[in-house]
Amino acid sequence: DLHLHTAYSVDALTKPITLAKTMAKKNMGFAITDHNLTSAWKDLNHYCTQLGVPFIQGEEVYAFHEGKLVGEFIGLFLNEPVKSRQLFEIIDEVKAQGALLSVPHPFDVLRKGLGRHVHLLEQVKKQIDVIEAWNARCYSKAFNAKALKFAEENAITKIGVSDAHIPDELGNGFTMVEANDLEEARKALEHGKTQVYGRKAPLTVHMMTQFAKRKWVKPF
Repeated sequence: DLHLHTAYSVDALTKPITLAKTMAKKNMGFAITDHNLTSAWKDLNHYCTQLGVPFIQGEEVYAFHEGKLVGEFIGLFLNEPVKSRQLFEIIDEVKAQGALLSVPHPFDVLRKGLGRHVHLLEQVKKQIDVIEAWNARCYSKAFNAKALKFAEENAITKIGVSDAHIPDELGNGFTMVEANDLEEARKALEHGKTQVYGRKAPLTVHMMTQFAKRKWVKPF
């Protein structure tokens, strides 16, 4: 599951220990991609090592261009946090780390999808390593269908993700690769050898996001 959040993200409620234990039960590896921070990396490296869960360091960051928020990028297999919030500089930073560049929910116009700015997406598409052809949190399946079409037309690796913000969402979307370890999984992603699976999350999960932002519900 290559896109999900812990309670370190302001809009999420999943404790790192809950995340690690749940993914151990599901026999599933994951990438942590909290919003504009990497505070959970230390905890998750500890818990996932204990539980034998494959864990990828990632981050979901806002991308600005000419003073406007135009979308988001995810870095996967990062060694350190992404410092810039400028569109093209983010790409340079991710690539300089040897990490993979992912575009989350690209055509979800309700959630900062880069596809709202097609001219920018077209400019950067050759630098995109993977793209979310299935994001379980998309408000409409049409947004995912458009992402799938874009990925296939531009020969970009397709991935499936849950974008989970609460424990019940974990595994709602995932990417299957043939690999014995994370390095082999990374190579499979680089070469487009993926299968995408998922089910749509109920709209009520977005309500939980709002509860998290207002601190009406404690992390669990």
